[in-house]
Amino acid sequence: MQPFEVGFDIASSANMQQLDAALGLTVTCNLLGLPAAVVPVGVAHGLPQAVQIIGARYQEMACLDAAEVIEASLGTVTPSTQSRLIKRKLPDLRSLNTLQVSFFL
Repeated sequence: MQPFEVGFDIASSANMQQLDAALGLTVTCNLLGLPAAVVPVGVAHGLPQAVQIIGARYQEMACLDAAEVIEASLGTVTPSTQSRLIKRKLPDLRSLNTLQVSFFL
């Protein structure tokens, strides 16, 4: 999926419905009160890639711990490091052998 252009959501009601569908996981987590964290992991086809971690209610620290493990394993992804990451193949996160990460795989 390509990123939405600025003003996409106000151009038409069909565009707004498409945006609502694309943000379904984010809205669902918020409505259910589930903690979530998103960790950037690299760039693929010129677009940033990330892992979304969703935890059980009141398990904010588990999400943050998992995010910390992923970031420590992959390094911090920032706009200045993205050009270097474009050439790097994204790792298989299932190879991370930690309790904190294994709950969402």
